Amino acid sequence: MILAVDIGASSAKAALWRRKGGAPATLDIDGECQWSTALFLDRGRGMLTGVAPENLAGAPRYRGRYVVGVKQQVNQPDPAAEPLYRELRFPAGGTEPLVRGIGVILTHALTAVPKRYGRPDRLVLSHPVVWTDTEKAVLVEAAAAALPGVPVALVSEAEAVGLHMASRLPADGSYAVLDFGASSFDFAVLRHQAQGPARVVYDGGRLIGGDDFDACLLNLVRKSAGAGELRELTEIATTEPELLRAEAEEVKKALSESDEAVFAMRSLEIVVRRKDFEAAIIPLVQTCRAQVEEALCLLRESPPHTFALTGGAARVPFVRTQMAELAVGVGAKLIDALEETPGSLVALGALLVAADAPAPRARADRPFTLAREVMKAPAARTPLTAVPGGLAFLGPDARLQMWQDDGTGNMRPVSPRREVPGSVAMAAGGSGCGLVLASPSPAFTLMELNPRGEDTAATVFGHLAATPSRSEGRVTALAHWAPLLAWCVDGGPRGSLVDLGANRWRPLHFDEPVAELTFAGPGMLLARTATGLFLLDTDSLRTTAFLPLSEPFSVAVEPSSATAAVSGAGTVSGYALTPDGFERLWRRPLKDGGPVASTAPGGQPVVIVFDTHDGVYRALTADTGRQIALRDAATSTGPDRMYPSPDPGVVYARTPGFVHRLRLEGPVR
Repeated sequence: MILAVDIGASSAKAALWRRKGGAPATLDIDGECQWSTALFLDRGRGMLTGVAPENLAGAPRYRGRYVVGVKQQVNQPDPAAEPLYRELRFPAGGTEPLVRGIGVILTHALTAVPKRYGRPDRLVLSHPVVWTDTEKAVLVEAAAAALPGVPVALVSEAEAVGLHMASRLPADGSYAVLDFGASSFDFAVLRHQAQGPARVVYDGGRLIGGDDFDACLLNLVRKSAGAGELRELTEIATTEPELLRAEAEEVKKALSESDEAVFAMRSLEIVVRRKDFEAAIIPLVQTCRAQVEEALCLLRESPPHTFALTGGAARVPFVRTQMAELAVGVGAKLIDALEETPGSLVALGALLVAADAPAPRARADRPFTLAREVMKAPAARTPLTAVPGGLAFLGPDARLQMWQDDGTGNMRPVSPRREVPGSVAMAAGGSGCGLVLASPSPAFTLMELNPRGEDTAATVFGHLAATPSRSEGRVTALAHWAPLLAWCVDGGPRGSLVDLGANRWRPLHFDEPVAELTFAGPGMLLARTATGLFLLDTDSLRTTAFLPLSEPFSVAVEPSSATAAVSGAGTVSGYALTPDGFERLWRRPLKDGGPVASTAPGGQPVVIVFDTHDGVYRALTADTGRQIALRDAATSTGPDRMYPSPDPGVVYARTPGFVHRLRLEGPVR
């Protein structure tokens, strides 16, 4: 069974085709062939769509937890965030990933289908002609989350209408579809084929639609309003903007039937005349007309014999007049497809997309992927670290286990497993080519790794900070940044710093137990304790700065840029680490902060932090804190720790049951 969904600016429609003995049919949900795409934010259940948001939208207690125009959020130009990484902001507070919102709209249809027809084996989604690969990626990502494992095809809205209309038009030559929707104008010319479905020979469009006509009408209302009326309009726009837009749409529809209509809300009664409205939308309609004229010029040797006019905004008389003039100019027939069939022409036509259509080209400019459950997580206190191409950890049999990416995205163990008795801590070198394992005494095994993460040589040394007859204790914190090695042991706030190249070691002394050590760049060592962060000079071993913090908090260091990020206490902050101390670069709110890790895709230092409250991974620039990517993780358990990989852009997230892999790529353009 094929399911097609057409997500419009204000409503969504679906159609299905069981193929065996059946015909394409619209899908009705709760007795309706369409449902609202408005989203309501429920504090306990997340986002809801359909009848529920519409019923709750007007209740005072729910004011501000309702958003409309979700599709327009994909359309809007925003240089700060590409569509896949945008967020919906609710007036009363709270954000949700845009792709999650689109997924909720899709799921509303997907939950109704299996009850009556079974699980779809193919999903087709429509989009405006002008959407680029980055915008289409929102649909693909949302579909993958809503209906995992089901193949997805994409089709432009104009092409879908054209495929549906093909059997109702002369079976030769070409024909044009002019689709005036709420948020976009889509135009396509299709040509009949001797075999198979009609083929698109030209398409184009503009991000101009009925919503823009409504905005023009509201401007007319404001210009006609007196001072008191203008104040009331401003108050309505602030408190009930969706009702203001709804009234503008009703007036627009009324002007399609009469020369004037009344904009009436509360005490307002403002007359709007059709001639004024048409004068206001002339630039918008002329822009759409120019798109059609360009196509007709290119296709002048074989112009379309029919113009099919569709879309809610096509009901505006001025639009119809302009398109009729174009049709007459090339001797084409103008047909009205607005009421051609109940339901969505787009969804019905989308069902006819060829089964062998190529996979959609849809990707973010800067891909940020989450590979879930790449391996089972070892026991909670098992030492684990990232190595080139994968992970290393100590198994319960005291053997070092290496897990590597097998090239398909899955993780596989690398054999043989080296036995390292008594190891209690491990750390990878800053260059990614060395792995150190610590055992009581302390003693250490330094392993050299090849680019695939396989160990090629090992050196054992120990008792550097203790005599053979008396153990200094177990290593609790370990850091390696070739040629330096630093550690601390339990039983007291002490440790050692060793230069492996010069075979020189020196004692480290702290005023409290150290839980974590990290080299923070040339000449700097960072020590984490229960009260904050100590920054040490590795030459003098002098503490140069202290940053007081309250537990719980998470720290990530990027040595190549000498930056650090701290997540905790309702914020995530970035710092530059200098010989003089901590220089805060930025701070942003993070209601329930989670673990954080640093990486450097394409040489750009980036911080990846898990937002526990919103259930998302956020990728932030290390120097400014600007969000450049977002990955929804609401359907998986949040991590308790994250591990930076020597592989650029890769971070591993460890949950109680599994390890996930995140990969942020450098910008495509």
